[in-house]
Amino acid sequence: MKVLDKKVSMYKNVYDTIGTTIRLRDFLLSDMYKSEIEIIRSTIDKTKRNELKKQLPLITISGVFEPTRTAKNIVLHSGLICIDIDKQDNLHITNFDNLKEQIARLKEVLFCAISASGQGYYCIIPIKYPSKHIAHFKALERDWLRYGIVIDKNCKDVTRMRGYSYDPVPYINEEVKTYTRVEEPKQISSFTIN
Repeated sequence: MKVLDKKVSMYKNVYDTIGTTIRLRDFLLSDMYKSEIEIIRSTIDKTKRNELKKQLPLITISGVFEPTRTAKNIVLHSGLICIDIDKQDNLHITNFDNLKEQIARLKEVLFCAISASGQGYYCIIPIKYPSKHIAHFKALERDWLRYGIVIDKNCKDVTRMRGYSYDPVPYINEEVKTYTRVEEPKQISSFTIN
């Protein structure tokens, strides 16, 4: 099975609580809501833009959740994690508009595309140990910071939803290498003060 054929949960909009199952590819490569994305990207007011985004369908890239989207209701982890790179968190990157081309050089990135607002990117990365989702995220966060890229901390949530977006030329690497690094939380040793 190709990685983009993995199953994930899809929701009609941000208010939907019961998902349906869909192939990741069918969601990511659809142009069904292209005109809505064009409206969002041309809307200057951020509050209005966010309201418009809430009406679009969303998926949980890290898996299938039943009956509702909570961590305890994950029935199948996709083995994938999605990270967001927001322009506002990366103002130090002078070539931000060309960042996708730079990201395409990373062998562990399966997919990279422009976000719905057009003000960032999202990347999908296969992970080796789905049960260590957060530990993988922590390692990714540290690795990407070494590249000079700040990723959104909220992406560590296994239930994190990814809203629909449209990118006419997304980066896709079906020969992707699985990301294996994990960063376990540091153990706090107990001691007694005399």
